[in-house]
Amino acid sequence: MSEMVQTASSILINGGDFGAYKRVTSVGADLSVPDTWHDIAFRIDSDLGFEQPNEDIELESGVIGNTVPGKYKFDISVTSAQLDAALINFINNETVDTYFALFFDAGKGQNGFPLELFVAIGKIERSLKWQGKSRKPVWRFTGINNPSAVTPATLPSWAYGDAGDFAVAARKQFVAKETDPAA
Repeated sequence: MSEMVQTASSILINGGDFGAYKRVTSVGADLSVPDTWHDIAFRIDSDLGFEQPNEDIELESGVIGNTVPGKYKFDISVTSAQLDAALINFINNETVDTYFALFFDAGKGQNGFPLELFVAIGKIERSLKWQGKSRKPVWRFTGINNPSAVTPATLPSWAYGDAGDFAVAARKQFVAKETDPAA
């Protein structure tokens, strides 16, 4: 089994924020032989977003009679500073029919505390794109609604929060938390 790897020491030397993934079941539970957290490749940039645009309900007269919530989508695009066989092989060979949990350092929050996100279940797209000699490949992770509440049993070693603080409610995709490192 190949992994997308970047050691924590390399990230500390090169800069950049942390992120980690582990394989889970289709409902976000640990595998029968639980996977461990694997650091994602050193990232230059990331784009996190979620949206649920309203959909208009048009009446026979052509007037908008109401709006209802549309489809919810949560995804993360990561621009990596790493382009090597390990990353290419991981995206190409390990992402098909595999579900992942993701733990992501999103920088500093409102109070200057680390802002961390736990995504209970999602898919890493089997797609890796880069231009010419830029060596800055982009890969994507899409969150999936989990059918029941998911609380991680463990977190990556570099995480500030406690696993119990990152419970994701049923039919949600992620939870974000600011953690005071001094607490």
